[in-house]
Amino acid sequence: MKVKWLGVILVLAIVGGIIVLKARSNKPAVFSSSKGAPQVLLVATSAQAASRTRCGQIVRLIRAAGEHGVNVEELAPDSPSDLIGRYHVMKTPTVLIFAQDGTVKSRFEGEKPETLAALQSEMQRISR
Repeated sequence: MKVKWLGVILVLAIVGGIIVLKARSNKPAVFSSSKGAPQVLLVATSAQAASRTRCGQIVRLIRAAGEHGVNVEELAPDSPSDLIGRYHVMKTPTVLIFAQDGTVKSRFEGEKPETLAALQSEMQRISR
């Protein structure tokens, strides 16, 4: 009988631990950097940056916003930065736009025409 109760207690402890871990992982990620929080995080390869494809257009668009006063941080996907893992960057290019409180406001992945159009609109809005 004692073994049965020990099993029940063990299962409840495991379930409680899983619930706690899930609750912590569902909190919005907040950017923090020694340079101050950027408005935009770009993750792309150097080959994509030099490309004439939509990938290259996305990189150039974000860099141009940086030249117009938007605080941009650019990372390579193999960067040792913890931001790649923190924001679950799985494909390039990925562009994250942050709210003033440091939470992710918008996320753009890949190079579809709709992605480029949405990014162009968003960059015009925050570059003002």
